[in-house]
Amino acid sequence: MKKKIIALLMAVALIILATAPMLTVSAANNGLEDGIFRQVKKEGSYRITIPDEGYVVVTIKAVGKQQYDWASLTATMANHLKKEYADYTLTDSVRIYASNAETKSTRTDKIPVSKGTYFVNVFNMGFEHNGKAYIRYSFTPVTQPKNYSLAKAKTLSKSKTAVICQTPKNNFNRWFKIKLGGNKSIKFSGQNRDSYNLSVYDADYNRVSLSEFKTPKLEKGTYYVMVAMKSTFPGTASYQTIKWK
Repeated sequence: MKKKIIALLMAVALIILATAPMLTVSAANNGLEDGIFRQVKKEGSYRITIPDEGYVVVTIKAVGKQQYDWASLTATMANHLKKEYADYTLTDSVRIYASNAETKSTRTDKIPVSKGTYFVNVFNMGFEHNGKAYIRYSFTPVTQPKNYSLAKAKTLSKSKTAVICQTPKNNFNRWFKIKLGGNKSIKFSGQNRDSYNLSVYDADYNRVSLSEFKTPKLEKGTYYVMVAMKSTFPGTASYQTIKWK
């Protein structure tokens, strides 16, 4: 008899588990999962956890015709939950307007982040009526050398690209070492050049002139390049690359 009762209870438990709604981690803690779209009904703050240094890209998407042409979906990323902490916003907002489009999506630039907790703030105006709005983030880790001084300058070979993730916790100057093989000029290029200043020095720490990210012809030897972020305002973050030829 006891065996029959136990078997019956186990059967009931299995039925309950099978029919109960699944509660994901992201739903339980109002967070987002890396690489997974989540539907957004109204405005709110969604927590994301970053395991290491790297960069984040936030994507917003609206699907279906909207009732209102003025409907918009806006997203920003911050390292503080409260909206009034505007100085801690890590990126300019990205926005989608409905304009009767069936599907629209846009994404932020690469947002450098350090290990920690961040919040994606979403403002949904009108998309909750007919269509659907979604948000997603993706994280890419970036290993960076601690080349924060001339003594720790990292060698940057010709045509090789160096990635710099300037985060609120890691916005130090970066130093690179260039070995020039002949009487040549050095021309620099890279992404987001407007966000940083370049300074070039010779082996005796004499400053070399720069015009449009290009030096005059230089003698064979070793040269040092300092990359300094233009803004050190609290919360500032910037993804940059640099290379030379």
